[in-house]
Amino acid sequence: MTLSAFLDPRSIAVIGASRKADSVGGRIIGQLTASFGGPIYPINPNYDTVSGLTAYPTISAIGQPVDLVLAAAAGRQIPTLLKESAESGVQGAVVYSSGFAEVGADGQALQAELIQLVADTGLRLLGPNCLGFANFRRGLTATFTRVPFEVRDGNIAVLAQSGSMGIGTASLLRDDGAGVGFWAATGNELDVSAGELALELLDSDRDAPEVIAMLVEGVANAGAVLAAGRRAAESGRQVVLLKLGRTERGPPRR
Repeated sequence: MTLSAFLDPRSIAVIGASRKADSVGGRIIGQLTASFGGPIYPINPNYDTVSGLTAYPTISAIGQPVDLVLAAAAGRQIPTLLKESAESGVQGAVVYSSGFAEVGADGQALQAELIQLVADTGLRLLGPNCLGFANFRRGLTATFTRVPFEVRDGNIAVLAQSGSMGIGTASLLRDDGAGVGFWAATGNELDVSAGELALELLDSDRDAPEVIAMLVEGVANAGAVLAAGRRAAESGRQVVLLKLGRTERGPPRR
């Protein structure tokens, strides 16, 4: 399955959408309703409406096609929620929550469960333990963090495993007068990697950037990174990759 759900979704469901503006689910739904023009479906059995939108108890209750799920739920709930999402025809999901391979044996077991779910269903998953993404060219902000820079549409994509590094890089580019068209923080890269996102962007007629800046602690899919470099060279574009964590104080993740 392609990654089109992360570039140009037609409809989005927010699992854990909340009326509490400062909660993770509240920030996601708030930024999404301010930026996205397609159908948005809040999922929360505790509400009838969220941000003026009809809320649903489960994703299967929507009764309409959903391309992308934004999951603002506790890590232990994620496998069940994503299984239902995949069975409902969802193409992609963003998992923001932590508590997976980065925290020890229990988290590793939970992440292994997600890996198996992805393999069984074909659902594409960004994360877990990530800040999400934003496609500014299409007015789509799918993150719970406040984007701390004035969006200036441009021809640069920033792809980072670390959310803080990705936001910091985009902010520096803004300060230098450059524009960012696409930004993503890929987190644990259980499934979707920065390299795959780079390839998808380069193959896009509308979203292809002139420059892709990649900040990685480890390379989960070296083949995709190399393919992105070749694709960029063939089309006169550039991929710039910065490998982080090369000292003893910052050992590589992979």
